[in-house]
Amino acid sequence: GQTGPVGTLTMEDDSDLFDPPRRITFSFDSSGWLYTYHLGVAHYLQQALLGGSGGGGGPSSDFAFSGSSGGALVAGALATGIDIHALASFVISCHGECQYNPWRMFPCTDRALQRFVGQAAHKRANGRLRVLLTRIQLWTLKPAVRPETVSAFGSTQHLKQVLRASCHIPFLAGPLPYHVPRQDAPDGSMLHAGGDFIDGLYWPSVLFMWRQFDRADTLVRVSGIGNPLAAIRPPLPVPLHWVVLPPPPETLWKLFACGYHDAAQWLAEHTEEGEAELLAEEEAPPSPSGSSARDHCAETPA
Repeated sequence: GQTGPVGTLTMEDDSDLFDPPRRITFSFDSSGWLYTYHLGVAHYLQQALLGGSGGGGGPSSDFAFSGSSGGALVAGALATGIDIHALASFVISCHGECQYNPWRMFPCTDRALQRFVGQAAHKRANGRLRVLLTRIQLWTLKPAVRPETVSAFGSTQHLKQVLRASCHIPFLAGPLPYHVPRQDAPDGSMLHAGGDFIDGLYWPSVLFMWRQFDRADTLVRVSGIGNPLAAIRPPLPVPLHWVVLPPPPETLWKLFACGYHDAAQWLAEHTEEGEAELLAEEEAPPSPSGSSARDHCAETPA
């Protein structure tokens, strides 16, 4: 049966999905430069569901966010109320620096975190953001590589470190894992053990439940690569080398607008009336070509 709405949003299931403490969790896959598609999805969600930038991403009782790698950056931006369009503009402005130097994407990530993640952002993220990491233990008697999620952040600096660690690709970002210091709560108890981490990669959620805070939460998965299991994904195959080597800025803006349009279509299918305003045609930021968001999706090359 159908559930009651959160705003105008409803989902299909056999039970009332919105009885507390259940939430809708938007989960963003690993993506590299294809996270410009994620940013387009996030921009529409921020406008249509979350009250715009600066609002912290909507009531914590209704929405949560999760992500890995570039998807973690997008989830973090939604959870903390960062202006998504401004963030996308900054990301795409880094194209010239990174086009033939993929290792330069990490200094760009550092600059974005310093520029956009404001003071007390960790308070907005706590309990609303889940970040997937890969813990590396190579210097112990029992070497291990295992997934780990972080959803409690002791400070804004800790939040930045966790997001950066989730994007840390070995060798491209340096020969060593990214170190996150231990974080303690004000009462002295351990909040996060810290350690050495690399990119969250793609840990199957069937084996490790990282996407949701609770199995009862409604999961809305977003994939810039086009994973067929995702609820929101590009309608056409996307070249996988774009993950590391970005296409021209105009194409990145097309991916952004395509994500915006696909999110609008998804929301239209899950509203109480079965309808929603498709704002993509009128309100999605135009690419340099001036074509519509719908056209961008149709033009994305295979």
